[in-house]
Amino acid sequence: MNNVVISFFIPSEGYTHSQNAYDSVNAACERWGCEYIVFKQPIQPAGFHNMFTKLFLPSLVSSYKQCLYIDTDIIINSTTPNPFDIFSNKKNIYVVKDMQQSFLTKDQKEEFKNTQLCLPWLDVCAHALGIKFDKQSYKDNFFNAGMFLFSPIYHMYVFKKITAALNNINGKYKNIHQVEQALLNLAFMYFLKNRLTFINKKWNYIDPDIASEHMRGYLYHFTGLHYEKYKTEINKYTKWKY
Repeated sequence: MNNVVISFFIPSEGYTHSQNAYDSVNAACERWGCEYIVFKQPIQPAGFHNMFTKLFLPSLVSSYKQCLYIDTDIIINSTTPNPFDIFSNKKNIYVVKDMQQSFLTKDQKEEFKNTQLCLPWLDVCAHALGIKFDKQSYKDNFFNAGMFLFSPIYHMYVFKKITAALNNINGKYKNIHQVEQALLNLAFMYFLKNRLTFINKKWNYIDPDIASEHMRGYLYHFTGLHYEKYKTEINKYTKWKY
């Protein structure tokens, strides 16, 4: 089959899937000639946070050539070119590095990485995967897992290693959603090596400039340090239509 964009949304108290975001992705898929599938049932193992469902989704789209995963708090600009045409090397997985917000200082980014984003979960994820990895390289190359483009035929083995690693995670870490992103990062960095390809932040623009006249990126990710504000803003942000 051809290409597909996938997301998952598991209804939870206080948060609903934005129709505005859904419309923007549907419009993009029509332009790109691909399908859009939103999975709505949790498929992570018992006791794990719902975010771990993301790790099992690739097995559900194994017949597609390429797949773009995006979180449901992402809006796609109507001027966004077809990523399946631009990022066409199917042996690569394409991601955007995290903590690229221009309003953060280097020290602020370092502190966040050390205390919340990635470093606290390195040891538990490395143990789960049965590997060792350089701490500084892990921090320097940490990407935001709200968007990644992969090819099932080439990369399913990585996701199988990740889901198998969940058997080695226990205790409180099962219900910490940051562990899912950290595990995905570490596995991609270790097993893919130079096939993990970093692309411009406009493909996963975190903490978007919603006051600007036009969108400054292709995919606006309504999350990050302003998450609570963006939970409402995502429903009324219409600049993606221009």
